[in-house]
Amino acid sequence: EAFALIYTPRAISSISGRPTLLKVLLFFDVVATFCPAVLVTLNLEEFEAIAHQIEYLNELTMAFVNLVLLASLLRKPDSPQKDASTINITLAALAIACVQL
Repeated sequence: EAFALIYTPRAISSISGRPTLLKVLLFFDVVATFCPAVLVTLNLEEFEAIAHQIEYLNELTMAFVNLVLLASLLRKPDSPQKDASTINITLAALAIACVQL
């Protein structure tokens, strides 16, 4: 996801109506993947449960970013982004997270 957003020929502002939020989510995604790996490397027995919880939280952000990317692919280039599509993307990300439980 990070490489797809960084090296895309389209501007990030054309992918999402809030490019700063997308960058923050992407940064959180990278950090939330790195931290559990470090914790498990330090001590597997002690940090296993915490690492799983952090990874689950990371899945929520990844589902949201994936849906934003999907919506940008399906949206026509000349149509403006509507507030309803943002709400639909958020609800879909929450539904995916609930199904993963």
